[in-house]
Amino acid sequence: MPDLPDTLFYRTPLSWAAERGNEHIVKLLLAQNGVDPNTPCDQGRTPLLWAVNSRQESIVKLLLGDTKVDPNTPDDLHNRTPLFWAVENGHLGIIKLLLHKKKVNPNIPEYYTPLHWAAEHDDEDVNLPDTARTGFQAWPTDVVKLLIERKDVDHNSFDGEGQTPLVDVVISNHKNVVEQLLEAGEADANWGDKNGQTSLHWSAGLGNEGIVRLFLRLQNIDPNPSDISGKAPLSCAAANGLEGVVKIFLETKDVNLCFADDNGRTPLEWARLRRHKNVVNLLQECKGVILRPRDGISLTLPLDTVRGLGPDMRMRVPKDSDQAKTGNYNILTLATITVTNDNPLKQTIYPHRGIRTAAFADYVYERDSECTFTGRPLTYKFKPRISFNAVHIYPLKYEEHWRAKGCNAWITSPPADLSVGMMNSVQNGMCLTPAAHILFDTFQVSINPVDNYAIVCFTPDAENMRF
Repeated sequence: MPDLPDTLFYRTPLSWAAERGNEHIVKLLLAQNGVDPNTPCDQGRTPLLWAVNSRQESIVKLLLGDTKVDPNTPDDLHNRTPLFWAVENGHLGIIKLLLHKKKVNPNIPEYYTPLHWAAEHDDEDVNLPDTARTGFQAWPTDVVKLLIERKDVDHNSFDGEGQTPLVDVVISNHKNVVEQLLEAGEADANWGDKNGQTSLHWSAGLGNEGIVRLFLRLQNIDPNPSDISGKAPLSCAAANGLEGVVKIFLETKDVNLCFADDNGRTPLEWARLRRHKNVVNLLQECKGVILRPRDGISLTLPLDTVRGLGPDMRMRVPKDSDQAKTGNYNILTLATITVTNDNPLKQTIYPHRGIRTAAFADYVYERDSECTFTGRPLTYKFKPRISFNAVHIYPLKYEEHWRAKGCNAWITSPPADLSVGMMNSVQNGMCLTPAAHILFDTFQVSINPVDNYAIVCFTPDAENMRF
């Protein structure tokens, strides 16, 4: 039987003939009706895979000419297709034969494609002895060129780490391959891996100056992307003390020098934290020193103005009740600031008592089972006023201001007795412990509605707030 495999390796006659390059036998076997050209051996390798790995170009051509041959069957050991093995072996003729066939899928295996391998390995990575160069006709850069010329190649497929071929080649610091991928125009330079790090993050953090310049010249590049910790590429470079990369960012338009991460650290603060003196000087002398108070707004003052301040003051403006000194400030923030003529509403401790607020308090206690800030459970259910306060979010003392601003329109659950006013709707209330109430009324703790109603504390937390 012409298709009977042996008992040792479970390989068919076609498999052996394909590996050894015997064209005559391969043609005879393919002409037989009972021969399955896709029968794998015990390692899951088909005759085509054996021919590819043995660099038998003429046999590969014969097999691809048979319509019954599946050119995408991977092996069992490495899960690699014939195209993948041809790319890794660098055999230019076989790669061209496979890519010429429309049936060949260039994007498998899905999580590490041939383009990933070729992009990740530079010409210098290939260090074969002279005796092994037979059949090795293509360097990785040549292979990348062949792959990206095929229109159905996915330039943005990602591996198990969420990294695209472009990210891989940046990590490997292969500038020539980066140029190839960018010139093709399909690679997404703003793609972030599973940690949110883009190609610019990686190149900046690794100090690949030439690649950083390539990315910052792109029209569609985001120079200030943030990873899962909120860190921007400039902060990566500053944290690693990469003076050359920092200089490139300082020369680039639209780079946010004051971009703060989720811990509130700017590039300058990262450089100071890691004691990179030259980077600190660069960032200070470029546009001033970044002063960041605890409420999240960054102030930038000219270097000459700040030199007289102590070292600690250069990095942080303390939160206190004193007004800022008269002068010119650049206020830098990720949020939008609207300047109005409204007078600030100064808060004071305000006891919420009286006939009008009695029903309001009852509704708040009925709705809430704990302190909004601390999570302390509501005790003394029948007399909750002993240990808890029903607090107006918008101060009751500013009722006229509430009405003038048309805030009544926001209330969708009005109080049962409309005569007490819309401000006494349970929507404008929350349950707090007396200590938390004092902190709220004196602006030492607040709620940020933009950040999923996160609790923000501007003072040392002695109440165990649940942030």
